[in-house]
Amino acid sequence: MSEALFATAPYHRFDDPLDRVLGYLDFRKALLRGDVAEFTCLAGTMVQEAYSSHPDIRHACDASIGGHAAKVESDIAEAMKLYRLSASWTAESLALHTQAVLQGAFILAKAKGSAAVVEASIDHLRRYIELLFRRPREKASRKKRGRRKPSAGAEASPRRRERSTAPTSNPKCRRVASVEQLDRDRARVEPDRREAGTARRLRSTRPAIRTPLVALSWTSDLHLINPMAAY
Repeated sequence: MSEALFATAPYHRFDDPLDRVLGYLDFRKALLRGDVAEFTCLAGTMVQEAYSSHPDIRHACDASIGGHAAKVESDIAEAMKLYRLSASWTAESLALHTQAVLQGAFILAKAKGSAAVVEASIDHLRRYIELLFRRPREKASRKKRGRRKPSAGAEASPRRRERSTAPTSNPKCRRVASVEQLDRDRARVEPDRREAGTARRLRSTRPAIRTPLVALSWTSDLHLINPMAAY
């Protein structure tokens, strides 16, 4: 690939270095047009054939592939600082990994005669880098999609009813379930409390009945006897 082609590529205009790294992969994917020989890497092809017999060719190919890795490495290093990413791997190792994926995908494209395997490999590599930097892919908002309203008279499926009554390990769900259970218990206890209050009010308004006490002297002790106790 021509150095001038990559030097003027649109991904260099991104301010975020991670966007430049991902834009580089998108640009490589956009170049997958035409015959296999038109989008694969000449340096990668040559080094496979002459790496042992022609050291000069091997060094030239290493400089070509390493030049691409070095440009990606600088953006990766900036992205690691921007996102405060502390890792056991280095920007150089990740940059070389991008070239390893591309060169390996080019070999598979030659074997299969199709660019589809290269496209899939670049997509996997892009997702991998996004996971490394903990930046999720953009997804449509659930609010924009809206929620489907159940039709009138529709009954929940047995599986959904089973899920709704099954215990959950989510703390938030447990709190909601406990509040609902508390409301149900309160609804059951409230009638009993009302009946108990009514009974207390009736007892408080009922005229007091004084029971006469009869004192009987039996031997030397004085006993107070309630004559109504026998009834």
